[in-house]
Formats: sequence, C-alpha cells, structure tokens
Amino acid sequence: MSRTDLERLCDRENVRITAEYGGVELPEDWSPGTHPYKVTLRFQRRQLTVPFFMGSAHECEPTAGDVLSCLISDARIGEESFEDFCSELGYDPDSRRAERTWRTCRDLTPRVSRFLGDRLEAFSEAEH
Repeated sequence: MSRTDLERLCDRENVRITAEYGGVELPEDWSPGTHPYKVTLRFQRRQLTVPFFMGSAHECEPTAGDVLSCLISDARIGEESFEDFCSELGYDPDSRRAERTWRTCRDLTPRVSRFLGDRLEAFSEAEH
C-alpha cells in the first residue's frame, strides 16, 4: 500500500507515535470488535496523548497519519456550533450522546492546535 501525503509529511516533520493496545477503556456503546489504543504523538518538543479506536477490520496499529487525520477532522468539526455539528454529521440535536461527542471534539480543538502549532495548516491540507 502506498503512503499518503500526510504520512510522508509526518515522516519529514519527524512526528512519532507510540500506540499502546488496550491502553484505554472501550466506551460501552461501541462495537466489541473495536480496537482501543492509547496513542501518544510527539512533534517538535510537544506531546499529545489521546484514546484512539479502530474498527475490527483493521489488522495493524495506527500510524501517525491515521491518528492526525482523525484528530484534525475532529478538531475542525469541534469549531462548529452544536447545531451545525449535528447537521453536518447527521446527529439528532436532542441526543445527549451527540452533545457528548461534540463536546469531546470541541475540547480537542485547542489541544490539536497547540500540538501542531504553526504547522497546523500544512498537516490539515495533506491528503490521507
């Protein structure tokens, strides 16, 4: 399988990943086949540790590109209002689960921004 632009950028920028399988608790409403990881990314002198979940079809550990792609996407949607978030992703705005998910994304936004710093746009624009 060929490497994506984002994976090549992670290599050039020396983004490193440590993925600990089972290092986080699987949320109770998730499929039992989901693979839970505690992921730590290191970039420049910064570090970001997050839970990361992969579906049952994935047979290898996540790459830095996999994780950053998801984090950037979640952080971007976390910038939206709750109503726009629900509309964009098809959630019911009366759902408490949707609100918890939105809050998680919203809280992630500044963490991802601090982690990537002035390279945020470069990582955001790279295809994965």
